[in-house]
Amino acid sequence: FWQIATDINFTNPVNYGRIEALPEIDYTVKVEVCGLQPNTWYYYNFEAFGQISTTGRTRTAPKGGNDSARFAIVSCSSYENGYFNAYKSIAQRNDVDAVIHLGDYIYEYGTGGYSQGISNRVEDPTNEIISLSDYRIRHSHYKLDNDLKRLHQVVPFMTVWDDHESANDAWKNGAENHNSGEGPWAARLANSTKAYQEWMP
Repeated sequence: FWQIATDINFTNPVNYGRIEALPEIDYTVKVEVCGLQPNTWYYYNFEAFGQISTTGRTRTAPKGGNDSARFAIVSCSSYENGYFNAYKSIAQRNDVDAVIHLGDYIYEYGTGGYSQGISNRVEDPTNEIISLSDYRIRHSHYKLDNDLKRLHQVVPFMTVWDDHESANDAWKNGAENHNSGEGPWAARLANSTKAYQEWMP
């Protein structure tokens, strides 16, 4: 069950519905909500098995002659290379209309493969990600970071695909960080694409 309202206490709901989180899409859901007003903040949550999610916030785009918008621009978010304090700083602001993530939302390397060696920042899974399960777990792991989780909670995202969403220096027929021992490139690209479509807004 999902609901969306104009207030954080959900005393003024504007839409609601039911949607299934199925195993074939890694128990993720996307809801396209109708009937929203332009340039308005909305609050939403989900309920499953008697548990209610943390309340999220989003904002609709203005309509017509808008003269300004403020975006936070981020990219290249390697979990093992540093803390996500930039996400924390953006989440603390109240003047950002949306976050534009220019790509490399995740990195595909295994633990220590591309790392500054921060002791409590270890990739999950620890291996280089290749399979669909690997990519799904990596996306889930990144979204457990408190600063990234909070930013997704309070500001809408627009995201762009870049190479590390699959493998470093990816191109149509392969990638710098892919070799024949890791299976067909087409299969790895399909795995990374499916997980991205499931887990990303």
